[in-house]
Amino acid sequence: MQSSGLLVFWIFFNLIIGLYEIYTFYNRERLQLDYRTIWSNVASAKSQTGFLLDAWSEYCKVDGRYIAKSDQYVWLFEIANAASAAILLGCWLIGNYQVARYIICFQFVNCCCYFASLVMESIIGRGISKYARWWMFVVYYGISSIWLWIPLILLSKH
Repeated sequence: MQSSGLLVFWIFFNLIIGLYEIYTFYNRERLQLDYRTIWSNVASAKSQTGFLLDAWSEYCKVDGRYIAKSDQYVWLFEIANAASAAILLGCWLIGNYQVARYIICFQFVNCCCYFASLVMESIIGRGISKYARWWMFVVYYGISSIWLWIPLILLSKH
């Protein structure tokens, strides 16, 4: 693995998302579920929590574990992603691409574990919110899947 445009994008994208994840973690008590979408809140300027928390609340409609008091372990996936982004930046800055490979592998495994836990929680009837619309599953899980396919692309490069 060597430095590439995709690697640089991935590092800084993950740093930004990592900061967002930490911000949301510390404000998780303000997350809300209701039938309004983030887009209707933005259009009507009726947000109670601000755009960033509204956006995470929107994702919670397809994965309600972030709001449930008993499933706080799900935040470990997010905190691990934020920490791995910081380590990945350090690896890139010093040019240690072998360790960067391991971090990218970790991110892939972390995302696989997230999705596996989501499937398991869904099978036992927890985790999915009644507020979700059908298209939200496709869109939001599709967005989350980039933590699977971008690491695979990066790892496949020599």
